[in-house]
Amino acid sequence: MFKARKTRQQGLAMVEFSISMLLIIFLLMVAVELGRMLFSYTILTQQVRAGARYASLNALTPALALDLPGVRPATQQVVVTGQAQNGTSVLSGLTADNVSVDSIFPSGAAKPHIVVTAAYAYTPIFPVIPNFWTANNFSFNTTFTSTATMRAIR
Repeated sequence: MFKARKTRQQGLAMVEFSISMLLIIFLLMVAVELGRMLFSYTILTQQVRAGARYASLNALTPALALDLPGVRPATQQVVVTGQAQNGTSVLSGLTADNVSVDSIFPSGAAKPHIVVTAAYAYTPIFPVIPNFWTANNFSFNTTFTSTATMRAIR
């Protein structure tokens, strides 16, 4: 009698393992993608702040006139590469076309404020993560937007 029960449950461990492995793989894929998303957004935010800092220090001429067209290309390079000269992009797919540099004059402010905005289309490792419970799959394709505003100083 004991032997008959044992033979009926021999494949049960394999079935339990395969079911639990689906859940573990799903959770691992989601954790990896969320970690990469957070990392990419943090890098984008840091680069936009660095670009705004660079523009706020270099946007005013010695005569205190705003020279935004003159500082725009270097500011875009700072956001994309981390340096005012050419270099490699810190985020794959981030180009100078994704970065805008503008100015605003808040009421009561003596000097303009520089606004740097960057939009980054995040590309996930796993384009689609299967959802085993419903027919809809998860997709982590998204666009991050980061903005930094700093007062122009000289």
